[in-house]
Amino acid sequence: MRFHSTFDIIEAVEGGRFPERVMMTFHPQRWTDNPVEWGKELVWQNFKNVIKKGMVSRKDAKPQRDELATPVRSSEATGQADPHRHTGRKKDEKRSLAQSRRGAKKEKAN
Repeated sequence: MRFHSTFDIIEAVEGGRFPERVMMTFHPQRWTDNPVEWGKELVWQNFKNVIKKGMVSRKDAKPQRDELATPVRSSEATGQADPHRHTGRKKDEKRSLAQSRRGAKKEKAN
């Protein structure tokens, strides 16, 4: 159960929904009767929240492991084959060749 304001807590207490045991998190650095200090804290908190939001959205924008693209190698830029790069093409070529052979055998049998 979460409460986001004093009014939420009051409402829960009056409605009999307030839990028996509670842990509350406060920000005492925000408590002041000085309007200038309160304004500075407000501006600083909003600035930090913008930075945090940017960090979270940047993190969410990163591709997942299975979405990562293969980096371009210098051999790809020159058009030359890279013998150390595994692309999965050989596997596909073998599968295609095997399917062709099976098809040829079926035609021969008919």
